[in-house]
Amino acid sequence: MSQEPLWHVVERAVSGQRFAGYMQASRHNGFQALELYQWNTEISSAFWGQLGHMEIALRNTISDRIQLYSQKIYKQADWITLAQQQQILANDELLRIKEAMERVARNRKEINVDQIISELPLGFWSTLLSKRYRNLWPELAGGFVGLASRDLTELGSLVQQARWLRNRIGHHNRIWNIDLTSHHLGILRITRMIDPELERWLSSVSAVPELLKHRPRAISRG
Repeated sequence: MSQEPLWHVVERAVSGQRFAGYMQASRHNGFQALELYQWNTEISSAFWGQLGHMEIALRNTISDRIQLYSQKIYKQADWITLAQQQQILANDELLRIKEAMERVARNRKEINVDQIISELPLGFWSTLLSKRYRNLWPELAGGFVGLASRDLTELGSLVQQARWLRNRIGHHNRIWNIDLTSHHLGILRITRMIDPELERWLSSVSAVPELLKHRPRAISRG
C-alpha cells in the first residue's frame, strides 16, 4: 500500500498550480494546505446555498414587479412578451431572454414566465438594477420592502458583489483569501431589502458564521 501523503495525492489531482496558493498560505506544510483546501470547499458550499436562496428571491421579486408594471401600463399579462414586443429592455437583455427560452425548449418544458426566469442568469437581474434601467427602478423599488430609501445604488452594488462571489465559487476558485464576513453580511443585506423576515430566516440557517469561527490553522495565525 502506498505511503504517499494524502495532501500530495490531492495536489497531483487538482494540479500543483491550483494547490500552490494553499501551500504558500500554510508555509509549505502539506497537511495544513490540505486542511485549508477542504475548508475552502466547505465554506464555498455554505455560501453557495446562501447565494442560491438570495438569487431566487431576487429574481422573483424583480419579475413580479415587472409583471405588475406590464399589467398596469400595457395591459399585458406576460412581461416576457411585453419585453420582446415593446422593447422595454435593451438588446443584450432581450438576447438573454431568447437564450433562456431556447434552453427551456431544449429541456422539453413549457415555455412560460416561471420557466424562463429560472434560466436567466444572475447577471441579467443585476443589470436590471443598474443605471441603465433607472427608468424601471421606480416600478421595481416597491418590491423591496426592506429598503431604507429608494436609491438603488447600494442594492445594485451588493448584487454585483454577490455575483462576483458566485462566479468564483462556480469556477471552484479559492475564496478563503477574501473578506468573507463582508460578503456574508452583504448577502443578508440583500435579503433584508427584499424582506426582513427572509433575512432573519436565512441568517438562522446559515452555516457560514460557524465555519468562519473555525478557520484552518494556515489562515488563523496571528
